[in-house]
Order: sequence, then C-alpha cells, then structure tokens
Amino acid sequence: MEEKFYEDKTEKELLKLYKKKKDLYAAYHLGLRYKQEGNYKKALSFFDASKYYVGKSSYELYLIYSNKSLPEFYNEVKAYACLESYAISGNISAQYQVALLALKGNEFFKQDDNKAFSYFNSAKSLGHADATYYVGYCYENGICVKKNDEIALKNYYLAALLGSVVVKELKTIDLSKASEVFNVDELKKLSRRQLEKLVENDYPDAYYSLAMDLYEDSRDKYREKEQILNLLNTGFDKHHNYHCLYGLGLIYYEGSVVKKDEAKAYEMIKEAAIHGVHQAENAMGVLFNKGVVVSQDISRAIEWYEKAIKQGDKVALYNMGICYLKGDGVPKNIEKAISLFKQAGELDYLKAQEQLAKMYFYDEEVGIDYNQAVIWIHKAALQKSSFFESLLGYCYELGKGLKVDYEKAIHWYQKAAKQGDKQAKCRLASLYLDGKGTKQDYKKAVALYEETARQGYTGGMVGLGYCLEKGLGVKKNIKKAVELYLKAAEQGDEVGQYNMGHCYWKGIGVKKDLNEAFKWYNKSAEQGMASAKSSLGDYYFKGYTVSIDYQKAFELYKEAAELGDDYGQYALAICYYHGYGTSASKEEAFKWTMKSAEQGYADAQYSVGNLYYNGEVGKRDRGKAYFWYEKAAKQGHKDAKKALRQH
Repeated sequence: MEEKFYEDKTEKELLKLYKKKKDLYAAYHLGLRYKQEGNYKKALSFFDASKYYVGKSSYELYLIYSNKSLPEFYNEVKAYACLESYAISGNISAQYQVALLALKGNEFFKQDDNKAFSYFNSAKSLGHADATYYVGYCYENGICVKKNDEIALKNYYLAALLGSVVVKELKTIDLSKASEVFNVDELKKLSRRQLEKLVENDYPDAYYSLAMDLYEDSRDKYREKEQILNLLNTGFDKHHNYHCLYGLGLIYYEGSVVKKDEAKAYEMIKEAAIHGVHQAENAMGVLFNKGVVVSQDISRAIEWYEKAIKQGDKVALYNMGICYLKGDGVPKNIEKAISLFKQAGELDYLKAQEQLAKMYFYDEEVGIDYNQAVIWIHKAALQKSSFFESLLGYCYELGKGLKVDYEKAIHWYQKAAKQGDKQAKCRLASLYLDGKGTKQDYKKAVALYEETARQGYTGGMVGLGYCLEKGLGVKKNIKKAVELYLKAAEQGDEVGQYNMGHCYWKGIGVKKDLNEAFKWYNKSAEQGMASAKSSLGDYYFKGYTVSIDYQKAFELYKEAAELGDDYGQYALAICYYHGYGTSASKEEAFKWTMKSAEQGYADAQYSVGNLYYNGEVGKRDRGKAYFWYEKAAKQGHKDAKKALRQH
C-alpha cells in the first residue's frame, strides 16, 4: 500500500489495523507518530514489533538507540544491531555503514573482514560508489580475498565513474583513462543499478550498455522501448559513441522494438563497423553470410569475422568455427572449428559451450569423449542453460565422464526443473522412484510425471503409465497405464513403443499378440532403444512369428549390448559361447557375461560363477565363483542358491 494510505489514518484507525489485521506497516506509522510526539517508549515498542517486516523500522530504532541526547534509550550495541538488521533488509546506505564498522571495528562492534567485504560487495552491486572503492581496497590489500591489483584498479575506476567522494578526495584516479579499463565488454558485467548510475554521471559507453541490458530482458524490451531508443540516440548524438549506433542498427534489423528496416540497419551497422566496433564487424559478417540486404558473399563474411576476432569478439570466433565445421568459404576443418569454439567458450559464450558439449557427447565424427563433454556441459550449466543443467545431472546419474553421484544428479535436475525442463523433472521422478540419492518417494515421482504428462511430454506419460501399471504412489490402473503408453508411442516415444511391445508380449491390459509386440519393438528399435533390440533378437533366436535366424539375432544382441543393455550383453555372450550366428569364442563370451553381471543381471552373475567354478576362464577359482553365486542368490536366483548349497 502507498505511504499516503497510512499517513491519512488517525491514530485510532492505525491501532485497529495493527491489532485486528496484524498490519505491520500500521505499526511502523504508529511508531513515527509517537516519535514525533516525543513518546519514545511507545515509539520503540511499535518499531520493535515491525522491524522484521518493515526495514525502515530497524533504521528508526537505530536512530533512537544511537541518539546520545536520549540517555534513557541510548545503547550503542542495540543501535548497531538495528543498523545491521536494516542492511540485511537490503538498504544500500546501511550496508555501507555496517561494512565500514566491520572493517575497522570499535568497542561496540566486532571487527570482521568477511562481513565487511560481503556488505561492501552487496552495496557495490546496488551502485554505491564509495562501497565500490572499498571493494577495490579489499582486493589491493588482500582483505578477505586474494590480493589482486588488476581487480582493485578496476574497482577504483568504477568508483570514480560512479562519483565516489572517497576517490575524489584521494585524487589518485585519472578518469581520462577510464575508457581503457571500462570498455563495453567490462560494463556488460555490471548490474543495472550500476549502469544507471554511470548514465546519470554521463559516462559515454554506459548508454549502450544500459540500453542493451534493457533490450536483452524480454520483459523490459517492450515496456522500456522509449528509454532504450533514447539511451542509444543520446549516446550517439551527444558522445558520437558508435556502439550506440550499432545498437540502433541491431534494433532496426530485428524489428521488435521499432518497425523493421533492414536497409537502415545495414547502414548503421556498417558505419559502426568502419569505426571499429567489434560487435558490428561480426554483424557485418553475419549479413554477408546470410545475404541480408547485401548479396551473399561468404568470403566477405569471413573478412569481417576475422576483423572482429582480432578484437577478441567471442561471437565471431563461434561464427568462424561454424564456417570451418561446415566448410563454408573455407576448407572443412573440424580441429580448427573446435579450437575456435574453445576460444569462444573460454570467453563464456554459451552457444560455443553448447556446441562443444554436444560434439563431444554425441558426435561420432568428432569422437565421443565424455570427459571433455562434461567440462563444457558444466560451463553451460553454470550459465543456467536448463538443457545442460539436466544433461549434467544425467552425467552424474549414469557416470558419463564423472563418478556416479545421485545427490549431485538431483541437485542439477532440480535446477533444470525449476526452469520448467520436462526431461529433468522426469529424471528426477525416476530417482524418487528408485530412492537413489534421496529417500524413496513414490508420491513425489507421480506428481512430477503427472505434471509433465499434462504438458504433453511423452516421457511423463510413460513414467505415469509405469506407476499406474505397478501401483506405485497411485492406485493400480492397468487400463489407464496402457492408454498412456499408447499415447506416447503414437507420438514416437521409443520407451512408450517398447512398453506397448511388452504389453502385447505379456498380455498386460491388452490381448496377447506377438505380431503386435514385434511391430512395437521394431519401431522402438529403429529409434535406438537397446531393450527393444534385445527383444527383437529373441524373436529371431527362438523363432517367434519369424523364421529362426541366428545371425540376425546375434547382430541385434550385439547392437543392444554395445548400447549397454544388460540382457543384450548376456544374450550376446550365449551366442559367442555356443557359436550361434558367429564363431564360438569363450573369451568374448566371458567378456560380455562379465559386463552383464557387473550391471546386476542375475543370470549373468550365476553364469560367471559357473565359469570360475568350472575353470573355463583359467584355473578354477572357487572364491570368485562363490562371490558371483552370492550376488545372484541375493536377487533370488534359484540355481545360484542351489550352487551355494551343493558346492
């Protein structure tokens, strides 16, 4: 509510609001009334009652407790505690004052470097000029941070540009050199409040930086379009700042804030590029690459990209990398492309990080390398890319380039889920189902599956179908489960297709039909589903509705095994052991049986036990045989239990 609402109320009305509605703003205004009347005792009681909700109440308490002319209430310890409470509520001046107290300390306030730096840094982010100076002071003197003269100097320059009184008094900063330290790329790292302060102080490059900060915010792009245009026009007309001219060109090119005018955009961007604005040089490369306004000319595009790269433009590095990756205007060179992507990625360009992550994670031409992939996945995840937050969770869950860590997997899935990532929500649900990295919670899993299924996500449909089929966290409903599997399968979901195959194979919720099962298994296998390939292998191995074809069965089992399917690995081992569809090889049979056993497949564990017991993998080893028999027996394997009793 507006302040005037309370100011217009009588004391009686304010008391009623406070007592009946627990309105703490009313309590704050009662405190002000009593303070004005000189009734400090009553004022204190109302300020104290509202201090945790109304930050200004803490400040009023500070003023009373620190007033030496009120000896009855004077209390320095309480005063500083209230001042810090006001700082915690986000007041910039209070944060600065508390930081100074913590830096120096006195008989009433303990010296605390950590607290000092924290509050200076917080006030700096809100645009406090003198706090910015003291952040530099901390870096210069190694107070709570590693000593760094370069960062210290940057903060001193920024403080000077923000109008710091302390810096002016020291007279140690030459503002004529500020543009060398605080160029457009450095300004992009600042908060909006800091940029606003720099514009207030008429710093030329700040006009462009603030305009782009507003423009890149989807909420402010349209709401603040007049301010954006005014900033860019002022920056160019008043200071001849060519970054501002480039910004105007960008806006006319995209046509979201003003009427699209590609010809006008081209002239503005070209002029900015001629004056050395690296973003404009890259943009010229893009225009020639796409053939917008100008005739498409890849060689001209590359010339502009190279100019921008000389100035360290990360987007141009990425664009040039794409040229080498595709062989556009230059000979195709994947190594050169990767080198350029890495340079851009190290400059925190998200698209380059994403490109590298995908290349190392999926691209066989590059060479799948999960260790390299997770480096770039992590960098992209730190930039709050929900897809890569989810993928990083997946890497932790399945041990792709990282040690398996379910708790970290949950951490990253939750981050992605908060951004609405449906796949992350379903992966998170599966961990709740299995109780991995967290307490088993079927209801949480069902809630996540239901949410994503409602949004049309096929993974959510399949997950919810599984819970309904098994009665996990929800009443068992096989009919509904099959409906969900079918809905997902018809939309091309490979797991949904596999589950439909399984339902027809077993007669779950539908009439048993091996031909229908084959159809759905085949659809799923064509999309690369390992379990579906194994199931098709069984058809050819055992002659279900098709002629027995051991070679075809072997090929399908091998594909499934190489994709990590435990049953496919075991079935492949049997083929190697007996020579079905391939030359017999006990070495290969043992290798694949062991791979399956290590994944927990009970039949494979029992078979490994037999191989060790019978001495088929070297000298008989009863210790290793019993080890694997016990693993299989713990899963209820009858023959393994029998082997333990007999041997």
